[in-house]
Amino acid sequence: MEQHVLGKNFRESSFRNVVSDLLNSVEQHLIWMNLQKKPLLQHRLLLEEYYERDLEEIFDMRLKGARQDLENKTSSHLSKSLNSFLIDEQEYSFVHFRMSNTKHKTIKAFPSEKILKSLIKMFLTRYLYYYSTGISIETMYGQENLMKSNESQLFLQLALPYSKDDFFIQTQLLLIRFTHSKSKESLGELLKLMQSAHFKEMNTEERKSLLTTTVNYVQKLYVKGDESKLTELLKLLDFALEHKGPFRKGNISDSFFLNYVFMNITAGQFQKAEIFFNEQGAFLHHKTAKNTLNYALSNLEFAKKNYAKALQHLNQVTPTNPQRFLGIKNLTLKIHFETEEFEHINGVIDTIRHKLINEEYFSKENIQSEKNFLKFLLPLVNTLSKGKKNKQQEMSTLLTTLKKTEFVFQKDWLISKISNHK
Repeated sequence: MEQHVLGKNFRESSFRNVVSDLLNSVEQHLIWMNLQKKPLLQHRLLLEEYYERDLEEIFDMRLKGARQDLENKTSSHLSKSLNSFLIDEQEYSFVHFRMSNTKHKTIKAFPSEKILKSLIKMFLTRYLYYYSTGISIETMYGQENLMKSNESQLFLQLALPYSKDDFFIQTQLLLIRFTHSKSKESLGELLKLMQSAHFKEMNTEERKSLLTTTVNYVQKLYVKGDESKLTELLKLLDFALEHKGPFRKGNISDSFFLNYVFMNITAGQFQKAEIFFNEQGAFLHHKTAKNTLNYALSNLEFAKKNYAKALQHLNQVTPTNPQRFLGIKNLTLKIHFETEEFEHINGVIDTIRHKLINEEYFSKENIQSEKNFLKFLLPLVNTLSKGKKNKQQEMSTLLTTLKKTEFVFQKDWLISKISNHK
């Protein structure tokens, strides 16, 4: 049967050409739309054209306009430092590589040192940003490759002189120093900067990145065993929420949502956790909302000792990542312990151990924390289920060891249970 397109016989090759032309037109339109939103890029392109044509007066006028637009506070620091260098590069090229009646004057106004400093600042800004982001990622997987590299130490020293008059570099250096030293002083200085007017003027995405990295690292220190960090973590979570740190395109981050609920439960602030749950749950992404809400509800019900409801919600949660898998299984173990269904515990532990064999899916610290959790849970279960005579001595020894051990999932809960059965 013959097919027709717009009254003509259909030819596959002709149709492909039409689609290809249409795609090319769409792409050109997207480029044009993108360009309209980037005045600095327009300046750079025009400077390049005026440079090629030796139009000195128009070049100078456009250069002034570009410098003025660089002061736009809505642009990210990464964008400003890059565009500042590229505009400086255009001016440097025009001054040094084009014949001009005023060349001897302009060279004095634009020495070679200026372009080198502009280049260094652009490079440092980007290096520090990706360095601090990289530390946040490494923290999740228990690595310290960046911190130990000789290149990083060199660039950190190079950045120090620039931090005096550059707020972005100053905050990144403080964040990096805090992750290196873990000192209260570094964290205090960082939090002080976050309270300043300069922080509020930062580009939204860069501000969010700084908040996320700080929260993640303080949370790591708490999980490691520094109980004093819980208060600071709760304040940071509130601060991040106030500044819309966990929001992307109108949706709240699943991990932030759960961490906020879990940390407030840990601190015994159940009402605050429930208020947050009710107010912010509507902002979860529609594709993950049901899963995230059920997981949060299972923990809230468990905290209120409604173990049947907790298990009901937990059974509706799908483990979307390795951390979620461990969280589900650990809460299942806690429910079985609280309801004295000790016979189900070994089966759950076997499932966890089988999963942990695939170590590539878990961070080093997650594996360590999970193994330690099971290491302390099993003797507790065995002592209670078998009714041992020397229970008090065993529990006392177990509690002492637990308090000294770093990286233990559910450490507060374990301490509470062992203390109750001493």
